[in-house]
Amino acid sequence: MELTGTLKEIFDERQPTPTFRVREFVVTTEDRYPQHILLQLVNEKIELLGGYQKGERVRVSFDLRGREGNAGRYYNSLNAWKIERDGGSAASASGQSSTPAYQGGTSGAPQPPVAPPDPADADLPF
Repeated sequence: MELTGTLKEIFDERQPTPTFRVREFVVTTEDRYPQHILLQLVNEKIELLGGYQKGERVRVSFDLRGREGNAGRYYNSLNAWKIERDGGSAASASGQSSTPAYQGGTSGAPQPPVAPPDPADADLPF
């Protein structure tokens, strides 16, 4: 998935366990009703945020992650894996420039094109 907007906040890195580091940041969308979306970078991907400052326009590629906690509670995370300035220069997990990411799903694989509906099927009752 992708999100485009302006960097509103960049928080300090945290290390909750000896093997897990996380850094959160907020992107404000440019929709009619702007949303402030909290995303995170984990472990080695934290380096992707280096050189970015509040107020910059960015495009962020991320995965939606969900997990079940104690007592039947559920939690979601938006894990960023690529950050791109509005000029098109990209920073990815490998540190190399890349082509624009696929815009739907999390696998990154392109989906086959969808054929237009067949007019002969228009009279089906379901």
